[in-house]
Amino acid sequence: MTQEERERYINDHINNYKMSREEAEAVVDRMTDAEVEVARRHGIGRKEETLDDIMARVQKNRTVAPAAITPPPLVIDIEKYFFECVRKLCAARQRTFEATADFVRQSAAVVEWIASARKGYKWLLLYGNVGNGKSTAARAALITLRQLGVNCTEKNAYDIGLLYRELNRQQKAAEEYDRLTRCEALFIDDLGTETNPAALNEILYDRYNQMRTTIFTTNLAYSELQTKYGPRIFDRFEELAALVRFDGGSFRARNRQKTLELC
Repeated sequence: MTQEERERYINDHINNYKMSREEAEAVVDRMTDAEVEVARRHGIGRKEETLDDIMARVQKNRTVAPAAITPPPLVIDIEKYFFECVRKLCAARQRTFEATADFVRQSAAVVEWIASARKGYKWLLLYGNVGNGKSTAARAALITLRQLGVNCTEKNAYDIGLLYRELNRQQKAAEEYDRLTRCEALFIDDLGTETNPAALNEILYDRYNQMRTTIFTTNLAYSELQTKYGPRIFDRFEELAALVRFDGGSFRARNRQKTLELC
């Protein structure tokens, strides 16, 4: 790990886990080579904005993106509201929403899950290749659930892995881990990026037992879940999870190509 990376990871822990500098330094200095490599791949320290970050920035700077989503009536058109959320989230990243046939088809399945989540599948798994809108669709689903009165929380799987490492050393980490276990609805982004799969066991077992709404995104193939998490966890996905495969091309690659064409 370079000195620049070390400093970035330390600041990430200070900002996201409310650690003192000494505590953050101790955690970062215990990172293994494998954990450093994962942190590099996933831009830890240059984290993608959370939903709350995006919406706060949208509301603050209206020249970057349209105004924050206006709360609709209590009884809402879920499909219309969901796609409004997608457009706003894209605009917040200075991107134009592309309603490709693949994304619209996949999003229709997400909308159907939102409408029936209280009486049907409690979990939603969006899986497939990188960059094809899984996280955007999941966040739009989260906003929609919030508008329907559901208390929702979002956490990246890699960050849950970091919390897990600190359970016996940091009371704040234990409290946050417990909150993720018990919140009404949880979105776990990038399932599979945690360096220790056991980090999710307690969360998933408890959420299964209590039938709590949970949304996942992953770049793993569905068959890889059993290899990574074992048959007991995989069996719970088989029972509770509605599966939506995102098999379209990468929006990021298309955006990069457009940028190159403008140069």
